[in-house]
Amino acid sequence: PTEVVVMWVSYHGSTDATGSQQYPAYIGPDERAELWTLISLTFTGLLFNSAESKIAEMPLQTLVDRSHRLVVYLSDYELIAGGSPLALNAKSIKNESNMDLDLIGASIDKLLARYGQPADRPAGFWLQSLSGDSYNGREGSAIPARILR
Repeated sequence: PTEVVVMWVSYHGSTDATGSQQYPAYIGPDERAELWTLISLTFTGLLFNSAESKIAEMPLQTLVDRSHRLVVYLSDYELIAGGSPLALNAKSIKNESNMDLDLIGASIDKLLARYGQPADRPAGFWLQSLSGDSYNGREGSAIPARILR
């Protein structure tokens, strides 16, 4: 296997919201923590580990070699994962929502022109949202504009 998969777990799609601002009141802290337990047990041995790797500094091949092939970002990270090094705080996601429709089929060069070179931007996972727009006929889709620095 040579893939690295990035997963963002959020209820309302906010990187900063926590508690009932992120998840409805009927999904309590215990259920949120249980979700993380289920994810971490299901993907044991594949999860990115921030105690061993730095997401902004690791080449993809190094992540694959270390079996850090699933990077999980969690909204309400502290409550859900309790600071586990096997998850990352979704607050580091740069969630862009001002998509120009002409960029959907854009080349990498056009995306680089829009977002800059890796050295020109803060580290993090960059997500280009099409929320509210239609992408290939699906409402609320998103395309990744930047994954790793």
